[in-house]
Amino acid sequence: MSTEKAMHKTWWKCIDLPPRLKKAIEEQERLNKEKNNEDAAEKNSKFMTAEEYMKQDLEN
Repeated sequence: MSTEKAMHKTWWKCIDLPPRLKKAIEEQERLNKEKNNEDAAEKNSKFMTAEEYMKQDLEN
């Protein structure tokens, strides 16, 4: 069962794809990772306390 779930998530990795498709998949994964990092940073900045904000402002 677990191998079926793993295969479902990574089915394209098990198939021999042309280089242009492999490059496109890698680029899409990189863009998704960057977007997730930006979203996480934005989420963290939204919940900053006033004291933290003032300290950050003084440091800059």
